[in-house]
Amino acid sequence: MKIHVMFSVDWEGTSLIEDNLLAMRELSNEFPHIPRIQFLNPAHFISSENWDATSAKELVPLGISSKDEIGLHIHARQRLIEAANVKFRNRPSFFGGESVNFLGEYGGDVPITSYTVDELDKIIKYSLKILAQNGFHNIQSFRAGGWCANEKVYEALLKNNIIADSSPVPASLVANRYPNTYLHTLAEELWSDTTTLSYPYLKTINGSQIKVFPNNCCLADYVSFEQAQEIYQSCVKNASDEKKNAYFHYGWHQETLAVAHRPQKDGSFPIKTTAYFKRVHKLMTYLTRESKKGNCEIIFSLINKMI
Repeated sequence: MKIHVMFSVDWEGTSLIEDNLLAMRELSNEFPHIPRIQFLNPAHFISSENWDATSAKELVPLGISSKDEIGLHIHARQRLIEAANVKFRNRPSFFGGESVNFLGEYGGDVPITSYTVDELDKIIKYSLKILAQNGFHNIQSFRAGGWCANEKVYEALLKNNIIADSSPVPASLVANRYPNTYLHTLAEELWSDTTTLSYPYLKTINGSQIKVFPNNCCLADYVSFEQAQEIYQSCVKNASDEKKNAYFHYGWHQETLAVAHRPQKDGSFPIKTTAYFKRVHKLMTYLTRESKKGNCEIIFSLINKMI
């Protein structure tokens, strides 16, 4: 039996703190056999009143290995939406009502499903153009901000030759961090069939197919090492029982791997240490040991290797 294991990184477009980028490099150096899918956010490369993009071209590569896959990650940040010549929407927020100001900007908490197919086509096309201008070409995979993708999003992706998506997520894992929120409700509505045991599948949109790779173990901000280990073991057992190969997909946010901006009641955003690097490191260590036991063949994989 084989298990395809994926690790992916969401780049939110909110910060490029050197501690996080160097932590990413540390993981790559210590676990060179584990490539990552880097879902890059074009907003990093777009300047605005509250974001200086001049250093992005030098900083972003610090967190990327030559073995990594480059995918696309989009949050509906105002600077990206307006740069793509699309009218910005400031609602609905993942947390109810209008968009929340985070580090001086709005839109990161607005699902991209709020936009039309034509608008999404413009946003995706512009995003790919910006990434190409900064050295990232031939992008085939995608994850939506807040895991919010639907058939409109898939139609726009296919128009731009993106043939794989990793937005489906178990709503129960989103609830670990944000229960009783619109974000959780969206996950329930969009991915009602997605579980921790979900496997990649094909979806047909207007006669074309997109391959879907569920983020079935969510991200380190939401899932502890202990829960991730339990989910992995369940994936292996279920696959063994059904006599098929297994699939496991975990990840983290670039912006919160080692340190993160944390909003305070006074409106400030101090940088505080997080526990997520420890979670990811522990899981990579555990899976590396498991791969040497020979109980099953662990393939540390990428989306572009399974399309």
